[in-house]
Amino acid sequence: MKRFHFLPFLIPEGVTYEIETLIGSKPDYEKTQKSLNNYIDYMKWKWYRRFPFRMVEPWISWEIYANDTRTRYFFWAPDQQWGNEFWNRLYSWSPELNFTLAETPKMDFSLPHAGLKLQLERDFAVPMRIYEKPNIDTQSALLEFLSNVDEGEQVGLQFLIRPIFHHQTANAFKKALRDVSRDKSASKRETDLYFNAIKGKSAQLQAEVSIRIAATAQTYERAFELTDQTARTLSYMNSKELNRFESREWWQIVRPLFRYEWNKRIFSFRKADNRVVLGTPELAGLVRVPSIAGTTKFIKIKGKRVLIPVEVRTLANRPDPTILIGHNNRNINRAPVYLPVEDMKNHISIIGGPKTGKSSLIVNMISDFLKLKTEENKHGLTLIDTQGTLSNQVLEQVPPKWHHLVRVVRFRAGGRYPFNLFDVDFPASDNRKSNLISEIIRRVTGSWNPMMQEMFLVNSLALLKVGMASLKNLLKLIEDEEFIKRIICLLDENDPEQATLIRSLMRNLRDTKRIDWRKEFVLSSTLARFRGMLLSYAGKMLNQETNCIKWREALDEGHIVILDASACPAYERTFFGTASYVMFRQAMVTRSKEFNAEEHMPLHPLIVDDASLYMNNTLDNIEFTLNEARKYHVPFILANSALKAKLSDQGIETLFRNFGTIFSFQQGSSTDAQIVAENMLLYGLSARDFNLLEHHTAYLQMTVNNEKIRSFSMLTKQPPNPAHDKTADQMALDALKLAQDIESATYEINQKRIKKDWLDVEEKVKLLERKLKKMEPYQTEDVEEDDFIDIFYED
Repeated sequence: MKRFHFLPFLIPEGVTYEIETLIGSKPDYEKTQKSLNNYIDYMKWKWYRRFPFRMVEPWISWEIYANDTRTRYFFWAPDQQWGNEFWNRLYSWSPELNFTLAETPKMDFSLPHAGLKLQLERDFAVPMRIYEKPNIDTQSALLEFLSNVDEGEQVGLQFLIRPIFHHQTANAFKKALRDVSRDKSASKRETDLYFNAIKGKSAQLQAEVSIRIAATAQTYERAFELTDQTARTLSYMNSKELNRFESREWWQIVRPLFRYEWNKRIFSFRKADNRVVLGTPELAGLVRVPSIAGTTKFIKIKGKRVLIPVEVRTLANRPDPTILIGHNNRNINRAPVYLPVEDMKNHISIIGGPKTGKSSLIVNMISDFLKLKTEENKHGLTLIDTQGTLSNQVLEQVPPKWHHLVRVVRFRAGGRYPFNLFDVDFPASDNRKSNLISEIIRRVTGSWNPMMQEMFLVNSLALLKVGMASLKNLLKLIEDEEFIKRIICLLDENDPEQATLIRSLMRNLRDTKRIDWRKEFVLSSTLARFRGMLLSYAGKMLNQETNCIKWREALDEGHIVILDASACPAYERTFFGTASYVMFRQAMVTRSKEFNAEEHMPLHPLIVDDASLYMNNTLDNIEFTLNEARKYHVPFILANSALKAKLSDQGIETLFRNFGTIFSFQQGSSTDAQIVAENMLLYGLSARDFNLLEHHTAYLQMTVNNEKIRSFSMLTKQPPNPAHDKTADQMALDALKLAQDIESATYEINQKRIKKDWLDVEEKVKLLERKLKKMEPYQTEDVEEDDFIDIFYED
């Protein structure tokens, strides 16, 4: 290598790889030795066997750098071909290692600095100590010392390695054996020890090694101390009986030449007798990454990184639209991971603890999905957000040309957004609308019986018939006698259906003085919640004339619907999420006509953040719903922060059985990690890996050609920049203004109509009151309250 000192333009720039290892891995010196054997043997190939791609002289540099924040391991190779050959051989024997292209830190030799070189005390033919037991980590002392490097200080180690051939060392080994056999002063035991050790090393694959240590600090004294202490940590290789390292101090070194050789990573000038030649068993103790040892400054990989399957890699070549969701983070490949838009219909499940990267993944997917939106395909989406940050991030990703399709509801924004659940745009009879309202209340309250169902159905239907349907009026129709009379008078008694409603409502007026314990017992808690919600800001929204969300129009025209329930109390959050889901699902199933006619149906995902809040009650019978949604081009994207603590066993099973794409981020508990490990298709992963994943890293299981593919690791993309300058608040205000304009016009029309109807039925109300005075009070069976309670809970 002396030519490199005189012809520096021949020195290759080379490539550098950072090496990371997995938490909990154990030293395996035998495997490290085998990988080094393999690589050194390969470097010994003649140039014509390496032609034409590996004509560069082969050597590598194993390097360690430490400062006050990090301790990092690297290796350098003359070009990427040599580098790939080296890491492939290391990886084949040590799969816990991970390799990424990186730049090594630079030693700032303008600061006070010092350096030294290590050489052997005796002839290189005499071996050093070797290690075989996995319970000893040769790097522990070094790593412990490097963790104490202070601010403004840096320590670096270089181990340059190049192959050495038999003819270059044969004479030295012969001479050493001859000297040992001639030495009559040593005992037979010592002679046999040296003889066997030298003979054993001569039979090993060997490499020439140049070991350099450099340090920078605030003072020269501190730099000398750092280099000296670092050299001492390598004393684990020393053997009292055999060979050991000794230092060539800073005052003994030509300093400009040292700095030049360090920066260029070339071997030093040296005498032939000063060569450091080590066998691969000795190298295995030096050139390795710490396993058992660890400090806060040496950051290890927390979860295993698994290579992307070939089936998933080929998705990048599909002609149909795809979404880039991240990159495989195994070694230097960094293969992109694509999700075909068509495969979204098989539904996506995202599982992970809080703040692990679920929201970032959703934002990235939505951002790329909206970029594919055109006037022809009319892609849209509906987001139910319980936290608030996700909805704002999604609004920032909407391209400006689609801002007119944005619909936002902030359920706690002073009750300004109109959200009357009776105002729907999808085809539905009055009976069906009444059933939907009844279903929403049933799902939220959790307590239900035939009497409650009949009450809500009858009252809702009556209000729809007279054009006064709202939840406020629904409550008044239960509690307000005067309001009941007016609604009865507005109904047409000549219509058979309305006549039945009149008879049902009349029962509430037959005896208003007597407390009906049957109703009070069953309805009091439900009505108390219902009444409390209608008196809050939520009631103001629900009691307006219109609904700013047109559910079916959103599906057909590609609206971007953002439903933000983040600021609501728990009960209101459950109510609004449930109401949104029930209405969305009903609009979805009205696509059956288009499905039967095989007409185009725009893709419209339903995204639910923290779906575990709704899955047990709101999303019951979800398996059937998922099959329907797949048919109607409505992908479900459900994010869950907890499994065992929030979901039923059936719900957990559904998440893994009925979702084609499953992302698993770091789990919030060991129980959840065990559940995920048992239900995903894995290769070499355990529950521990799911519990230790770094943030924004996930294990991904996909379905390709209707076949589940084994899970692999993936690093999600960085969050995209906003697609426009508008803030999320400005976009929400624009949507609010549009909704309020429609609400104001509708309110004015309805008030005029109701005022006229109220005047028209004034005489009818008086007539009804006279009629009620003459009627017998409504009689109920004489059943004691305690007996009724027993009967009610008999089942």
